[in-house]
Amino acid sequence: MIKIARINIIFSLLVFFVLSASVSADTIGPELPYRLVYASHNLTVDTEVQNLLDVMRRAQAAGYNGIVLADWHLQTLDKASEKYLKNVAVVKKAAIQLHLQLFPMVSAVNQAHGILFHDPNLAEGMPVRNAPFIVRKGQADLLADQAVHLRGGDFEQSQGNKVAGWENRDKPGQITAIDRSIKHGGLQSLRVNVAGKNAAKTVYDLLSQSVDVSPYRQYHLSAWIKTENLDAPDKIRHTVLSSSGQSLALSEWEVKKNQEWVQYHTIFNSQNSRKIRLDFGITAGKDGKVWIDDVTFEEVGLLNVLRRTGCPLTVKGEDGYLYREGKDYDVVRDEKLNINGTFLPYHQPPAFKILPGSKIREGQVLKVSYYHAVTVGKGKLSACLSDEKVHTLIKKDIEDIEQKMKPAGIFLSYSDIRVAGWCESCRARNLSPGRMLADHVARSIRTVHTVNPQLKILAWSDMFDPFQNAVDHYYLVNGPLADSWEGLSPDTVIVNWNQTPRYTDSLRWFADKKLSQIATVCVEAPSYAARKRAEGLKNIPNLVGYLYMTTGNHYEELEHVALQFRGR
Repeated sequence: MIKIARINIIFSLLVFFVLSASVSADTIGPELPYRLVYASHNLTVDTEVQNLLDVMRRAQAAGYNGIVLADWHLQTLDKASEKYLKNVAVVKKAAIQLHLQLFPMVSAVNQAHGILFHDPNLAEGMPVRNAPFIVRKGQADLLADQAVHLRGGDFEQSQGNKVAGWENRDKPGQITAIDRSIKHGGLQSLRVNVAGKNAAKTVYDLLSQSVDVSPYRQYHLSAWIKTENLDAPDKIRHTVLSSSGQSLALSEWEVKKNQEWVQYHTIFNSQNSRKIRLDFGITAGKDGKVWIDDVTFEEVGLLNVLRRTGCPLTVKGEDGYLYREGKDYDVVRDEKLNINGTFLPYHQPPAFKILPGSKIREGQVLKVSYYHAVTVGKGKLSACLSDEKVHTLIKKDIEDIEQKMKPAGIFLSYSDIRVAGWCESCRARNLSPGRMLADHVARSIRTVHTVNPQLKILAWSDMFDPFQNAVDHYYLVNGPLADSWEGLSPDTVIVNWNQTPRYTDSLRWFADKKLSQIATVCVEAPSYAARKRAEGLKNIPNLVGYLYMTTGNHYEELEHVALQFRGR
């Protein structure tokens, strides 16, 4: 890992040195205003606090002058325990003693754990429209109006090593094989024989199948997975694509080097699709085995249902008659929507109970419309861009951080917002997601200025970058993200972590907007991306610093990076 990281960093440093050609010699190195280290330590855990203090001491000794604190619990200081506040005070005191500036992250609309800890219903919701429910014995249950049929999900039917019902894509009999000795259920499972040529991760395309669905419904995909001696364990690649090729499901199934049978779940919305395609694959190294069994696919109802003004729930009869919550049927609420700041992607949906004296009759079919939360990636949830309560919580967060930490600045964490613009609060504004995001970041910036005009403002680049995420239909964003950058103020310092081959264009684009930028040195960045950045980067003005970035708490190269920057 260290050797690979060092190669990546050398390329990233080359980029920085080329960029630095436009900065006067006396501002290069230790005199750069921002020499920052990213830290995602959980301050609720004492050992994590000690690890952070060790990083801070090393950072100060190496010449860094600031720490970016990315603990989502900082967004819940109004509900924090005495222990947590004590740990915050310890970090603050250490920063003062080490002459390190603190930049806590707020406005985390993307990984909105802090916001949703206060109210999980503030998640952005996707619509389910007129799902049929049938009343039986005082309860209404989902009645799928179109048979969902996944063929061969149990892998019990096969011809040789080809499984029935699926398109077998990757060398049946070599890469994939039927296994009758190891299985989760039934008589056999599908085994994947990982056989990469080297330790670098290889992508295997395994299975594919088309399935009929209904538009704007909620679906549940699951599978049981076992592994053995995976050389480079990563994740099971499963995608759900619409007939037009748009991705509908964005979760990841991470697997371990060795694990017994574990069930994985993905929940998604079909949007306007009537047919989808399921693709299964795996990313792994040069050795090991993976078993897949008992893949299921079903329609579900009221799972992770959201209840707020912008996410109404309506229940109608087939004749269009609107029934009343609390009179005809009991209040519908998913009590498992959020448990201590954690969303469970799949669990038992809430009961839909018919009240005594209701106008709803036994055997009646109801049309139920609602909005539900959707997780992406590793359980990430986005907050609504239009609900006023989100702004209220962000304002309280900034005030609490200013009072308890006295930071040098605020880091606005607008990054990877992958679900936006669906709920009625958003749609009623008649704005594109990009314009809604521009308004949102502008309000957060005004809040920082109001709380303390001396606070510096930093922001991730990607959601404001037309060469990265500020594009049309980014993941599950309902429309274009163009113009999101219109909400940035002239004093916003952009922390540019574009990891694509368009990195040069990104830097120049922000520079043309007269915005100061911090270059990101990401130790986990692929070396090919770093090489692309090094091509043709010259004369980028307003480059004011660098950020040692690690998504996995890899600080092996902390001193090495600082040494390379010093005196350049």
